[in-house]
Amino acid sequence: MKNEEQHNPPTPKHGRIIFPLYTMGKVCVDKKLIDEEWKLNEFETGKGSDERFGNDVAGEPLPLDGHILNGGRTDDTDWVNATNEEIRAELKDPMFNWINYTIRR
Repeated sequence: MKNEEQHNPPTPKHGRIIFPLYTMGKVCVDKKLIDEEWKLNEFETGKGSDERFGNDVAGEPLPLDGHILNGGRTDDTDWVNATNEEIRAELKDPMFNWINYTIRR
């Protein structure tokens, strides 16, 4: 097995959020702010390495503060970084609120 790993090194893969099912990206797709759901799969790449799981593909440059959730992209996926007020204005929906989840370790 070790010899096989040396000849076939792992290749980087896109991350994917599977829980919670209703993520900020999914909300944006459902509200037609992001035009294609496949774009959500890229959000977890290029944010640096994690010692427990090996190296990620380095993102260059690192995303600016306020644009981290979508990896610093400048397309329609930037809506996941928007505030409640920005989404309300865009959708003309005064009742919009992001869903907040408690994170437990």
